Amino acid sequence: MEVAVDREVLQGFLYLAREAYPREFFAFLGGEAGERIVVREIVFARHVSSLDGVLIYDYPPPGTVGTVHSHPVSSFPSAKDLQNFLRLGLIHFIVSYPFTPENIRCYDFRGREVPYYPI
Repeated sequence: MEVAVDREVLQGFLYLAREAYPREFFAFLGGEAGERIVVREIVFARHVSSLDGVLIYDYPPPGTVGTVHSHPVSSFPSAKDLQNFLRLGLIHFIVSYPFTPENIRCYDFRGREVPYYPI
């Protein structure tokens, strides 16, 4: 699986994670899925966040390819994340503290880490 992400979108992940800290944030990802997945935008969703989770009120809108959310501690998916990955898109990013580019991880819908690159 090949995943490309707009550089400004990656910077947006970091900004939103820092702003939400110590709570989690959540958003959908707009883009295209073909021979490769291209993430072009952050699509905000109605949600309530806490120190250890997010309750999502929206379904993935058309044109979304996955999700992004933050973890105040670990960048590994939780059991609840893995359940949501199956129903919320093809790829899922987790941004963990201290919210630097090295702390962004991408997972497929089965919870396997996949590489990505900025465009």
